[in-house]
Amino acid sequence: MSAKRKGTKPARVVRDLLDSPAIGMWADREDMKDVHAWLRKIRTPRYLQDGGTLFSPPAKPRQAQVPVDTKGRVVIPASFREALNIKVGDEVELRIEDNELRVSTLKTRLARAQQRLRRFIKPGRSLAAELIAERRVAARDE
Repeated sequence: MSAKRKGTKPARVVRDLLDSPAIGMWADREDMKDVHAWLRKIRTPRYLQDGGTLFSPPAKPRQAQVPVDTKGRVVIPASFREALNIKVGDEVELRIEDNELRVSTLKTRLARAQQRLRRFIKPGRSLAAELIAERRVAARDE
């Protein structure tokens, strides 16, 4: 909308814009009182909001205290879920090790298993290719 339209005064354009349902729906939001501050906040990268610098994001969280509810549930803090890439609906494995509760994802368990097995496999060797070749021989011999 241009304030320079013929016969329209700038103050009226602003008033009409503020009364617009598209803009007026934000009028009750406390965080939107200072629109410029709100825009700066949402445009700031998350790691700058959390105390990091432009070139170094903050350290990943390592510890938190969370309450256990009456049904025995705990909530994994959002910063931990982000650090471990846990999404809604993902399954996690719980296990007790050294008298501590450990939480891990399938992805991290697979990566750990692959790392342990990698030391037994020579570089350049593909176990998947060998398995496929064996299955083709077995299928041909049937």
